[in-house]
Amino acid sequence: MFAQVRVWFLALLMVWALSHASVFGGSGEPPAAREPSPAEKTRKILDQSMNLDYTGRSLQEVVQHLKEKLRVNIVLDMGALQQVGLAAEENNGAGVSVAVSLKSERPGKIRSAIQRMLNAYNLTYVILDDTVLITTEESGLNRQLRQRVSVSVANVPFSTVFRDLARNTALNLIIDPRLGREADAKVSLQLDDAALETTVRLLAEMANLKSVRLGNVLFITNESRAEKLRREEPPLVVPGPLLREGGG
Repeated sequence: MFAQVRVWFLALLMVWALSHASVFGGSGEPPAAREPSPAEKTRKILDQSMNLDYTGRSLQEVVQHLKEKLRVNIVLDMGALQQVGLAAEENNGAGVSVAVSLKSERPGKIRSAIQRMLNAYNLTYVILDDTVLITTEESGLNRQLRQRVSVSVANVPFSTVFRDLARNTALNLIIDPRLGREADAKVSLQLDDAALETTVRLLAEMANLKSVRLGNVLFITNESRAEKLRREEPPLVVPGPLLREGGG
């Protein structure tokens, strides 16, 4: 009698394990338990809605106040700002005295308000892990593409790996929706501390696809469309120093 109960119990346990195998996957924990990356957390903060009014304040003052208010590490790329004439050497290092205008009439996304403020000076911001870097478009894109990532996948759909990279790095990574099943080709890659752009190109190559830069976007498509887009893409224009009143 005891032996029959024991066999029945083991069979029941096996059925339960098989029924939950697809939920827990190879890691032994549910997908919902995945910890958001630092970049995801930072992007979520910038997606909050808020009224902002920094009229007549300097860019440096605005950055410091937002840094304290949002509890996000916001940094000015002084080297890039000096190249476009927005930063100057001072006694205690480089400083930015340019006045900005940032005022929202009703609550809106913080990231949209910051970008509107920066547009007047040909600046932008990029997310690098838990840091928001205010810089030029060219410098920001290069910094994002050179950030280091590690990948360890075996026979995983390319689209899945690609979306994880986009989520973890906050870079604009887009898959051509016309690809269909081509985007689900299985890829395997073991890579440590490699540049993000290199990683994307390798993964795309394994899926018989190509990546092409379009502004601040990495677009994944087939080889013929990628070649066509490369021919059509205008060169990135680097803004020169802004002219100040009363002189250059």
